[in-house]
Amino acid sequence: MDGSSSSSMLSSRGGDVPSTVQVALRIRPQGNREKLEGSRVCTSVIPGEPQVTIGTDRSFTYDHVFDQATQQNEIYDSCIEKLVNGLFDGFNATVLAYGQTGSGKTYTMGTAFDAGAISEHEVGVIPRALAHVFRRIVELRREAQESGILEPTFDVSVQFIELYNEEIVDLLANDRASSLNVRIHEDARGEIYLHGVTNKGVHDLHSTLEILKNGALNRTVAATNMNEQSSRSHAIFSLHIKQQRVAVSADAPTPGQEIEMELLSAKFHFVDLAGSERLKRTGATGDRAKEGISINCGLLALGNVISALGGANGKVSHVPYRDSKLTRLLQDSLGGNSRTLMIACVSPSDSDFVETLNTMKYANRAKNIKNKVVANQDKSSKLIGELRGRIAALEAELLEFKQGRRTIDSDGVETVNDQYHENVMLTAEINQLRFRVKALQETNEILRNRNVDLMAKASGANGFLGDSQANDENGASSDDANDSSANDAVMDPVQATLRKYLDELERLRSQLYESQAVSNQLRKELTKWKNQALSGGAGFPASADHSFSSFGHQQLIDEARADIERLRKTVSVASNEVTSDYASHVDTAEEDGTSNDADELDEDEDYDQDVDDEQVFEDDNKGAVLRDNLANLQTEINIKERLIAELEQSDRRLAEVRLTYEKKLTELSAQIKKMEAERDKVLMEAEAKKTDKASQEQAKRIRDEYERKLSDMRNEFRKLQMVEREHKRMQARQERERQELVRYQAELKELKRVKVDHTEGYYKETSRRGSSDMRTSKETRLAEA
Repeated sequence: MDGSSSSSMLSSRGGDVPSTVQVALRIRPQGNREKLEGSRVCTSVIPGEPQVTIGTDRSFTYDHVFDQATQQNEIYDSCIEKLVNGLFDGFNATVLAYGQTGSGKTYTMGTAFDAGAISEHEVGVIPRALAHVFRRIVELRREAQESGILEPTFDVSVQFIELYNEEIVDLLANDRASSLNVRIHEDARGEIYLHGVTNKGVHDLHSTLEILKNGALNRTVAATNMNEQSSRSHAIFSLHIKQQRVAVSADAPTPGQEIEMELLSAKFHFVDLAGSERLKRTGATGDRAKEGISINCGLLALGNVISALGGANGKVSHVPYRDSKLTRLLQDSLGGNSRTLMIACVSPSDSDFVETLNTMKYANRAKNIKNKVVANQDKSSKLIGELRGRIAALEAELLEFKQGRRTIDSDGVETVNDQYHENVMLTAEINQLRFRVKALQETNEILRNRNVDLMAKASGANGFLGDSQANDENGASSDDANDSSANDAVMDPVQATLRKYLDELERLRSQLYESQAVSNQLRKELTKWKNQALSGGAGFPASADHSFSSFGHQQLIDEARADIERLRKTVSVASNEVTSDYASHVDTAEEDGTSNDADELDEDEDYDQDVDDEQVFEDDNKGAVLRDNLANLQTEINIKERLIAELEQSDRRLAEVRLTYEKKLTELSAQIKKMEAERDKVLMEAEAKKTDKASQEQAKRIRDEYERKLSDMRNEFRKLQMVEREHKRMQARQERERQELVRYQAELKELKRVKVDHTEGYYKETSRRGSSDMRTSKETRLAEA
């Protein structure tokens, strides 16, 4: 196999993008003359693969291969459509038709287009591309309207020239004489342009096709033995587009942002090369022979350029563009700034075997050519785009410095901040722990409710068991079921009240555990401060402007003392009330029990006695729970007292350290001033007595001595200032700890309030039950009387 498929074209904007020349092979159908002559088909195409075989042993692979039955629209959709779309992004394009005479180049390109003479499916590449361009212009304007942005503006113009006998002829010129004054020039960017050629502006498809038709009629055509309508020149139809549109930005537009416009330009060359021919086969003589020689010379120069650009190992030697005007005109298309497609047109007949094989070899060499494609953007708009990208990059870099991702050390070296990544990981871990704490809190709440239910059920079961035993001892009759139901009716409100208090107790116990944990943490922090104060000695940071007392610790201590006194009174009153209520209930129960034993009451009186016993039992349990709760509260008060005592001691110690530090700082400042005054006095005396060199040296020694002492004092003063800064940082940390302590006190106050409410509620319930028991006892005595 003599070739391999080339890489696909690239359409990226920005800098130079390498893009290889694409090659498509089109095999035309056999003509009537070839069929009459009995020529056989010598080419075969593998279905679904861009590979063609000529003869029996020669195979070639291209980017596209189109067999004899391929329609014009298939070629356009496969190869040309994406090139036209690239025009609107500023990319140049070239379509080059090459092949022997009579192989279908002009038919494929459509340079001999006549709208009234051919059907729609026979329209060539050029008319289809023109229709696509104007249709795309309408679509872009409509899209801009729908998006609410400024419509793009387009400036479209065309040129049509032919290269006849190495002379450039303007096919759109009004007279033949002026059409010969076309010269080739090269601009500052190295791109080729024509001077003196007619450039016609177009606005719609119809007028453009008329221009194409009129130019095609002016093209030189003659008959030979191989083609009745043989093109005797190379034709180039050029389409130029200038577009001004809103600059495309990667960032979302912001309200009030100034609209930036960009200017793009692109050109599309449609090249219909004259066919290579052998004079022996064409039978050309005279002018036709001269034309054939000129055509073959131009194609030979084009072959040399292709060979130089597609040399072995990708090395490009000197490219002979100036050997022919044809290669000069195609300089941008071959190795320059253009996306190029070569359509190699061949005949399938074995009578043209040599010409077809040469064309395939010619096209296979063109696959190795690499162009440098870049969008043709206005310099100012291109610079604005580059600056916008640079600004975005710098903003992102600045954001990284602000966020701490990157830092600059003392040597000016940029480094990656590991602390930022560590903070990110710690933040993620904190979020996970928060979710976990929330889940554990929900689980704890469920378990606490379940614990309360079990305790309430256990208390009810114990009461029911006591009632059953009492009924058995008194010899229960057939009415025991009614008595049991009455007992349940009485126990329901009692059990509900019990559940309420148990729930409150569990909640208070949980809050107490949390408060104890916070207290332990604060105690640890206080110990750490104490150790720092002891280890710091006289150098412990303190400041006259920011004293420790400014944080309000004395007020905090006074409030804590007041809270302790109130709690002590509450505990004392609650303890007395619980003791008295408990004693009264026990006495009432004993009196009721004695009365019942002496008078031998009936079954209803036995039931009342059972209820009273159960209430006494419940009161005993509640009294025990309340005493435990009050004991826990007393323990917490003791812890708080020790914490406040330690804070007071720390406050006194810090005040002493601060006074010592301020005194030392004042003494050092006074010494520095005294030393400077003494130095100035001695130096003035030395200056007054300066008479000889010895006196000058003595004055210098005195000055150096004082300077050394002052330097030592200043160093010590700077150290104290550093200690002062450290003290300020310590004060900020103590302020944070003070806020934690204030929060802890607020939680503790809430616990105390709930505890007082709980005690008062219990006291009211006990009083109500005592009153009810007294009324019941009184009614019983009256009934007996």
